[in-house]
Amino acid sequence: MQTLKKLGEGGFGSVVLAFSEELGIVAAKLIKDDKFDVKEFDVGKQLALVEQNPFTLKYLLKDSNFGYSMIVMEYSNMGSLDSLTQAEKEVPITLIRPIMKQFLQGLVVLHENNIIHRDIKGANILLHSPEGSGRVHVLIADLGIIKVVKNIDEEIKMTRIGTRPYEAPELRIGNARSDGRHPFQVQGCSSVDDFLRKKKLIRPQSFKNDILWNLISNMLQFDKNKRLTSIQALNHEFFVGDQAINETTKLAQQLASKALIEKRKRKDKLVDYDIDALYTVPLTEYEDFTKQKLQDSIDEINKLKRNIVQVPGSQIPSVGGSKSQSPTPGSEPRISIGSSIGSDSEPSSIEQSTPNLTIIDTNSQSKLKVGPISRMKENSSYPITQPENSSPFNSQIQKSTLTPPVYQVTNRITRKTSTSPQITQPPIKRTPSPIIQHSRSPPFNQGRQVPRLSTSPEASTNQVISLQQLLRIKQVPDVLDKFILIIIDGLNKAQITSSFIISSPESPLQQLLKPIPHPQLAEFERQGVIKHIIESVIMVEYIDEQNKQKAWEVLDYLYPEGIQLPPSLKAKVIAYYNSRAKGDDKYKSIKALIYLSQLALCQENYPEISSNDVVETALGYINGGTVEQRSIDYDKVKYVLQLLIHLFLFSSKQVQTKIQTSVTKQILNKLRSGAEFQQYIDEIKQLLSSFSDPQTMKEAVKIGRFAENMTKEGHNDLIRAGLPNKLNELAQKGIQVDDGEGIMHIIGEIVKSLVKDNQEAGQIFVNDSNFVEEQIRLLTTAPLTRIKERFLSSLYYLSQNCAPLQQKRMYDKGIVQSMMKIVVSQDQDVQWRSIWIIYYIIKAGTDGVKQGAQHPYKQQLTADKTIDKLIQMFNDDDIESIHLQIALILAILFKATKLPSEISLKVIQSLKGYMKTYFFELAVLAECPDNHTDILIDDFEKYLTVKVFQTEDYLDFVLNMLKYGNQWNQYLIASAVKEKVEKIANVDYVNEITQKYGWEQKRSDQLKEKANLARTMIQKVQGEKK
Repeated sequence: MQTLKKLGEGGFGSVVLAFSEELGIVAAKLIKDDKFDVKEFDVGKQLALVEQNPFTLKYLLKDSNFGYSMIVMEYSNMGSLDSLTQAEKEVPITLIRPIMKQFLQGLVVLHENNIIHRDIKGANILLHSPEGSGRVHVLIADLGIIKVVKNIDEEIKMTRIGTRPYEAPELRIGNARSDGRHPFQVQGCSSVDDFLRKKKLIRPQSFKNDILWNLISNMLQFDKNKRLTSIQALNHEFFVGDQAINETTKLAQQLASKALIEKRKRKDKLVDYDIDALYTVPLTEYEDFTKQKLQDSIDEINKLKRNIVQVPGSQIPSVGGSKSQSPTPGSEPRISIGSSIGSDSEPSSIEQSTPNLTIIDTNSQSKLKVGPISRMKENSSYPITQPENSSPFNSQIQKSTLTPPVYQVTNRITRKTSTSPQITQPPIKRTPSPIIQHSRSPPFNQGRQVPRLSTSPEASTNQVISLQQLLRIKQVPDVLDKFILIIIDGLNKAQITSSFIISSPESPLQQLLKPIPHPQLAEFERQGVIKHIIESVIMVEYIDEQNKQKAWEVLDYLYPEGIQLPPSLKAKVIAYYNSRAKGDDKYKSIKALIYLSQLALCQENYPEISSNDVVETALGYINGGTVEQRSIDYDKVKYVLQLLIHLFLFSSKQVQTKIQTSVTKQILNKLRSGAEFQQYIDEIKQLLSSFSDPQTMKEAVKIGRFAENMTKEGHNDLIRAGLPNKLNELAQKGIQVDDGEGIMHIIGEIVKSLVKDNQEAGQIFVNDSNFVEEQIRLLTTAPLTRIKERFLSSLYYLSQNCAPLQQKRMYDKGIVQSMMKIVVSQDQDVQWRSIWIIYYIIKAGTDGVKQGAQHPYKQQLTADKTIDKLIQMFNDDDIESIHLQIALILAILFKATKLPSEISLKVIQSLKGYMKTYFFELAVLAECPDNHTDILIDDFEKYLTVKVFQTEDYLDFVLNMLKYGNQWNQYLIASAVKEKVEKIANVDYVNEITQKYGWEQKRSDQLKEKANLARTMIQKVQGEKK
């Protein structure tokens, strides 16, 4: 075995890169005999023998000579997780999810083998790309201080060892229990101590992903009993929910599909996780983000191999015999394969029990007894917590009665003393605008009643005028909360008044699209309320960003056509936020860009926008150093582009020319090459559409903004007044002009905002207008090469959100046959959108169809050769990226019918091939007993014992297998699902998930009925078997 180079060293010895003819490239850990613990190798070798375990570092062999012991391990060729976490840019969620999923799966393997790692950190989580795989695997490394226990769930005494910032809180302050729940990952002990003192994890202001935050906050629970285990974390919605599936990249899907095909060919090296897109980290996506190329590592190793020179001592000793001593682990600094020296604090070498912690024996069970915690220093600051029985403002209001922004802004902000006016709270959840995204909350009128604080405009105005005085005594949160309640209340009244169409030469639609003036706006301006909000909140540096955002929301509600600032403050406000936009504080900079975008909607602000060089600020960022640098701040790119879109659409010809000549195609191509360009690709498309047809874009943006601020009733009035025809006019222009995809995207987002959670709007769109027919005509008459993904947005959101009755009407209008013409496009994004439209329509066709009856569309789609075309596409490897969707469609079309033998196994395997098993589709296939043999192949019944999230579909599948299966298959299913069905049938369990997911009582009752029926059928089957 030849040494190629040293990878690192510590007090224990060193780690080298080595090569042998038998093993290839490996890493060898050389350890002084007096520091060597044979347990590390024995455990590593044990894990290497575990089937389906690609996520722990493989230990290959050990040897001993010349006072050193050697452990030979596989070499990780992509470094460690530190290369990601220490990068000064945000890691895309498409990398975070599969990396976390692989890591947690590796932890599950450790814990199932009763192994506690004790030093989980970035440097010990390695990344490796198997040769030719095109994917990256996570490898948990460094088993030097692991602890093997008899039972992972027992409470045990723990030695303080490992890297201190990563210790569980119970190891630092007592009540230590090692149970596989890792509490936090931070960069220093001060952060940990702050967490231990407050016993609360504060949500960062920049954290936007609610599902991910729920996962993280539960993984970092201070209370070990509430902390998620690795298995519980893997089953969290972040990893298995619809959002996870929708955010899986096409490349990951392709790699998983390719792996599934290879697995069928019996290639030995593939594991089940390789065929799961949710576990897949594509190598090219990882390389694009890190700028770390696998080929560079391969080239370096090849060069080292060519330069091998046989000199004394260059070979790693390989003599038989093994000395195994068991010294105290962790007493010397250690280094992981693939980590960099000094990249982490060294593991603590304190060999002692947790302070004031002893084990006592009570009733033959080991329990922990915690002594007093040492006192804090007298000058330490103690956290002040709210009494448990206190009733803050927002707890007195029923959440169900509040609209989204009202509920969000009434989350009370913890007040501090007047000497410390900075106000902190967990960030308010914001849903971006469906058009040009900015800081506004989602539409405030999702069919709920807003609590009214006043009975007349005069009373509301007086309330606001009196409230503004409270701003002088720093009661900012309360005042802004109540401002927003009053303003929304006034807007609701104004909308009710405006819903009556008056006699006018303008069309009803033109009248409805006029901005609704707020009934108290003139009085607010006369009384100086607007000016006071700006001077007391918006322009005060020490007021926190969340309350500044509330103040901007107040103004945004009052000025639907764009915020008009008081003339005396206009220049100051724009200059202040332009300076913030150029600042180093990322969060403040992004907020400033958002507020400037809102100001850019109003043409009256443009003299001050121009004199304060706002256009130059935006263009400077796009053209300047940040984009040229290796690390691009992708969030800022998104909001800079939004600002440029508004500046271009609502400014003078001179400004438009300046922007269009400055933002060249070369610059846009450079932005597209960024690792996270998907975050702002729609903004690029909208900017290009603005260049191509500014008038149509401006009209689309205005319609979107007006629709955003309307109630559901207002939405329905817009549609009845002719909005579908107007959108079709804009769509025709969008399809005809070059770079029209941005226009089509906005039209699609408008349709989405109108029909989402509003079945009446969908009914009017589909039944009472020709919108669907005209959209189909525009798409099918345009050249196929001209069709882009966003051209399909409107039909996609209609097919996804309409009620089944309207989806059936869309089928009658020929949408399936039309999408079959488009799905053959060479553009994979177009294929993706069009095949999902077909899926939603086909699935809706099963609504109301009796069990055991065939799909109502099957006969027609067989006659017109649609099904034949789908089967042909399913067998075409060139469009492998949409094979899963085609499998779903075919499964539904063959409801209660035997699948054709040439595709049966492949279709069914596709439904079972991912982490999410498609039980709805399997259930409709199970209505035909001829499909059961293929469904149960590979002992599928054993999989039915795992946790599932589609509980109703799962029960439908079980019921159909029991109802239509032969006696033996019935017995297999009954035995496999009995325990799970018993759990689902439990009333407390049903009530729990009903409350958790906010189900209606009808849905809850249906679930109970299905579960009880399944339980009865299982008892009958097992009774007959006996």
